[in-house]
Amino acid sequence: MDDTQSAINDGPQTIEMDFSFLADSTGQSGAAFGDIVNVKVNYNTIEDLIPDENNIDDGIKDDGGSVAALTSETLTGPLFTPKSELHGTVKLDDIETGEQVVVRIDVKLFCKPGSTPTGNLQADLTDARLTFINGNTPATGAISGGAQTIPLKQINDLRTPELDIQKTVTTADGTCPGVETLTVTTGNTVKYCYMVSNPGDAPLYNVNVIDDAGTPSNQTDDFTVTLSSGLTDIDGDGDADDLAAGGIATGTAMVTLSTTGAIVNTATAEGDDSFIEPTQLTDNDIATVIVEGIPSYTINKTIEGVKNPDNSPDADGIVDEAGDIIHYKIVVNNNGSSHLTGVIVTDPLLGALAGPTGDNAPMGILDAGEIWTYTGDYTVTQEDINNNGIAADSSPDNDGDIDNTATVVCSELDPLDDSEAAPIEQKASYVIDKTITDVAGKGPEGNVTGAGDVIAYQITVTNDGNIDLTNVTVTDPLLGTMTGPMGDDIAP
Repeated sequence: MDDTQSAINDGPQTIEMDFSFLADSTGQSGAAFGDIVNVKVNYNTIEDLIPDENNIDDGIKDDGGSVAALTSETLTGPLFTPKSELHGTVKLDDIETGEQVVVRIDVKLFCKPGSTPTGNLQADLTDARLTFINGNTPATGAISGGAQTIPLKQINDLRTPELDIQKTVTTADGTCPGVETLTVTTGNTVKYCYMVSNPGDAPLYNVNVIDDAGTPSNQTDDFTVTLSSGLTDIDGDGDADDLAAGGIATGTAMVTLSTTGAIVNTATAEGDDSFIEPTQLTDNDIATVIVEGIPSYTINKTIEGVKNPDNSPDADGIVDEAGDIIHYKIVVNNNGSSHLTGVIVTDPLLGALAGPTGDNAPMGILDAGEIWTYTGDYTVTQEDINNNGIAADSSPDNDGDIDNTATVVCSELDPLDDSEAAPIEQKASYVIDKTITDVAGKGPEGNVTGAGDVIAYQITVTNDGNIDLTNVTVTDPLLGTMTGPMGDDIAP
């Protein structure tokens, strides 16, 4: 402020200044002033962006009380559009006679990716005016700013970073880079490979990679990828998280997959284009893992009980008479991690089975974890007991039990079978009973009274066991040849 009596009388004063910045380069489009990020009076040491430069604003000559503030900021059109401008108004207060105040305005420079701008950018002081005198008394008056157009040349020398991430996947012991799509089975561990590159010609700062773990709608399981090589500390903040121009950083992550289906996994890389008021660059890439289930099933056949021929429960559960009913249960369990189709259970001894129960939608498919249950009955024959047991193919085997095998087949696996044996108890027993049926025509109670009296006898042999008896012979030395037997009427 000039050292005049008027300035002395009106001080301290407040002024406003209007600035205009080009939002597109004057030649080929691609560079723009896009945001006023800082306005102040540098009373303290300047945090200069250029090493070894003077960090004191020597032009300031005042009492240290002035404050500069941005009061408005507008863009007249989109960035990188001809004739678009960034406008800003700055207020500066506490200006007194003889003082010289330097206002610092930091404007962020934007570069259009892939462009090659030419020409220059310009910053103009378009207007200045008096707004207050004597501290807070409103006032008006134009202030001459002179020709204050400042060109920023050598636009073609601008350097910008770029960000690219490539994500692939391989097996746990595979090498990187892997492939875009990998097929594994549940429980396998895969190795995700990450390659972050900066194909630009300026550094990237604060680079990091976030993996969504294949669940884009759930951020709670996201994890940060460790980039183990390629990053350095360019900005001097003590963290090795910057990527030089043309640099490549790599990392891996091991993940065990337990859910079947296609897992589309997205990695997002982030990096700042500068370390003062940065714009964050992002890029992402996916890798797909198709997780197939492991098919597996079991079959278990059990005897649930034995009933007597009259359908009453057999207390001891032992097969000991023809007509006994053996009740079986057959359980097929899908203990794998994929569904099974074409499931059929057969049991030649039982024939048609009841079931299955436990077949939930979709019907006819044995889903992972699903259990199907079948039941069936077998009625014991006299031949089974006579033969002291039968094999699974119903042939006699004289091993003391009834063997029974159930088999399950499906489209995805080889057949499985399970057998169960019902023990047989053989009881060979008979009794003989000899009685007089007549004496000399006088009935069974008659007496022998003379020579020639005829005594009629009846001999009864009863099979009171549970198996057929063979080679049965009855002899009586007194009687000699006897008639009979009667009652042998069951084949054979």
